[in-house]
Amino acid sequence: MKEQNSTAHHTSDFEINKLVVRRGQEFRIRVLLNHTLQCEDNLELQLSTGPKPNITNETLVNLYPREQQTGTKWSASIQEETGSEIIVAIKSPPNAIVGKYSLNVRNGNQQICNTEKSNFYLLFNPWCKEDAVFMPNEEERTEYILNDSGYVYMGDFRSIQEKPWNFGQFEKNVLNCCIFLLSRGMRKVSESGNPVMVTRAMSAMMSSQDDNGVLVGNWSGDYEGGISPYTWTGSAPILQQYHTTKQPVCFGQCWVFSGVLTTVLRALGIPARSVTTYQAAHDTEKNLTVDIYMDEKGKVSNMTNDSLWNFHVWTEAWMKRKDLPCGYDGWQVVDGTPQERSLGVYCCGPSPVIAIRKGDIFIGYDTKFIFSEVNADQITWAVKMVNGKKELKKIAVKTRNVGKRISTKAVGQDCRRDITNEYKFPEVMECTMTLDPDTYMKKVMLFGDVPAIKGTLVAEVLDSTLADSTEVFVHFKYPKISIEMPEKVKVRQPLTCTCTIQNDLGIPLTNARFSSESLSLSPRQNFKQGPVMAKETDVPPTSLSPRSTIPQE
Repeated sequence: MKEQNSTAHHTSDFEINKLVVRRGQEFRIRVLLNHTLQCEDNLELQLSTGPKPNITNETLVNLYPREQQTGTKWSASIQEETGSEIIVAIKSPPNAIVGKYSLNVRNGNQQICNTEKSNFYLLFNPWCKEDAVFMPNEEERTEYILNDSGYVYMGDFRSIQEKPWNFGQFEKNVLNCCIFLLSRGMRKVSESGNPVMVTRAMSAMMSSQDDNGVLVGNWSGDYEGGISPYTWTGSAPILQQYHTTKQPVCFGQCWVFSGVLTTVLRALGIPARSVTTYQAAHDTEKNLTVDIYMDEKGKVSNMTNDSLWNFHVWTEAWMKRKDLPCGYDGWQVVDGTPQERSLGVYCCGPSPVIAIRKGDIFIGYDTKFIFSEVNADQITWAVKMVNGKKELKKIAVKTRNVGKRISTKAVGQDCRRDITNEYKFPEVMECTMTLDPDTYMKKVMLFGDVPAIKGTLVAEVLDSTLADSTEVFVHFKYPKISIEMPEKVKVRQPLTCTCTIQNDLGIPLTNARFSSESLSLSPRQNFKQGPVMAKETDVPPTSLSPRSTIPQE
């Protein structure tokens, strides 16, 4: 029965032996009794979830498939009966608790059968109209639930860089890990059917800051004892390692936190996508401004607590907001990166994107903080010593410097979609600054692992109150990489891919290392290649062994 159920419930891609079904939709099980069912038998199916199941909070459900059922949200009925074998159809309500269920079949107080599988996973159902995560468009369901690969966007708003990301929600042990995170993260099992509370709990479980979550954040540039955030290319290896060790994985930054959270939500059945905001504000004082203090030498003062990130990546989850006034359904921001505590825990959201756009900062969770990330005013202050005391002078106010070119992957296409207008009303574009190469080549610095140049300009008109300031980040483009594969390959037979790296820079790339990873083809492989000379093309060898077939449209 597993194959029929999996096809009907869109769960056949999961690499798992367990039955996986979605709520609000009928599924069937084969029950092998220890005797032929008699007229006097009081057949009872008992479903339970959580550590202490009870009927009151609906973590324990008793079903009687031979009786007409009333007053219960679950239902069961016998569809076929052949000797001691029966086929039972079970239907859960569209708001049922999501997670791992155990199944017992009893005759009064006596257990009388062995089922095909004694437990199963129940997921959210975006195909069910009554489910809070229902998504009406089939192309969007395919993209935000079934697509296991995509992109996260990095760089800065003048030079957007796409990074391929394998979400890998169907890979081995990924769903097991997500169900474990759900059981650990939810304070009340009875709330595990509420997508608002589930997404909030999964946001908290992304970070090691609380409850020993999935990832250790590291923005220092020193990644000894772990893996650089820039090296990760997918969520599955991270979740598989966490599932094995139950210890946080080192290390992550915003795009890694977002990629993993997007994977977890898609695996649980909640439509999700990773979203990048450029020029993202971090308003620590929660006053809707980013305050930058400059000393008399034009350097940023240690008085500055707020910051402006060249980009920040979070996750959006799709759901109805029955807990809010009408009009706030749809995409909700959920951030797995630990920035500020929310109600005592490092988590963020869910916050309606519509509320962020309208400025309804007291609607939903953490909307004020997220509104600042895309809409805060940037204020620059001059700090001067006058008679031994610090005096502040406001020298610039930028109202359009935050929240630029908000980006996500387009539905059904391998390209970027700009969704800035979903977060804010249109703004006038600003001019760019041009820097001469001789000015900056000797002043290249590292932002994380990415070489970049940063320019800061403060302009003040003498004998007036007019002043302005701006910063510019320029990232170097990555070398062009192309991959060629044979047209036909055989499962579990070696195949050779040709990867071509073209260095268009006028200087060599030293200590070059390459890694390859592909869903259903190969786990991560690393290659030390040495230098790639200026204006040259290099071809490192790559050998893979397909583990399974990949459906093609």
